[in-house]
Amino acid sequence: LVPLVEEGWVGRPETNRILKKYLRHLKDRKVDTLLLGCTHYPFLQKDIVRIMGKTCKVLDGPEIIADKLEDYLQRHPEIECRVTKNGKRAFFTTDDPGRFKLLGEKFLSQDIPEVEKLSLG
Repeated sequence: LVPLVEEGWVGRPETNRILKKYLRHLKDRKVDTLLLGCTHYPFLQKDIVRIMGKTCKVLDGPEIIADKLEDYLQRHPEIECRVTKNGKRAFFTTDDPGRFKLLGEKFLSQDIPEVEKLSLG
C-alpha cells in the first residue's frame, strides 16, 4: 500500500480494488478494531473505514502516539526545561529531492524549504 500512497494513487479505483482485496480476510473474520500501523495508512483511512464498515473501529497509530506523548509531557513538566526550542529541521534523501519535497509537504502539511540529496556510496 505504501507505493500507492507515494505515487499519489489515493482515492483511485485501482487502489480501492487493492484495499478491498487486502481487507477482505479481516472483514470476513469480523475484525472489530484495526490499527493503522504505518505513517502512510492515514491517507487511506477514509477508504479503509468505508470498506470495513461501521462495525470496525479504525485507529490511526501515529495520532495515538502523538496524543500519548502530549499527555506524558503534560504530566512531566520537568522535561520542558531540558528541551531546546530553537532547533532547525533539515531534510535529506537518497532519492529525488523534488519528489521527497512534494511527498514530505503532503505528509507534514507544511512547507519544506529545502531538501538535500545524499549519496551513501
